[in-house]
Amino acid sequence: MDISKATTLIDVRLSALEWMCIHGNLCLALRHPNNVGNPREITVSVAQVLARVIVESGLLTQAEMDNAHHVELEAAGATGRVS
Repeated sequence: MDISKATTLIDVRLSALEWMCIHGNLCLALRHPNNVGNPREITVSVAQVLARVIVESGLLTQAEMDNAHHVELEAAGATGRVS
């Protein structure tokens, strides 16, 4: 890996639905007990940005996103690990 390229921005164009699927899978991955440290923190930040963009796109309302986050909290259950 060329570490000097690590902060290069990469533009990716996907539909709002595709971003919502990626967001959901990131949230699922964040529940895993071994998902820790700096990579987890970066993933949490990305998931939060995606949540905001999904709402701004109009695919979901803020209330719907808040409800999805509430469901995620409940699903995390015993681990308490969510985005």
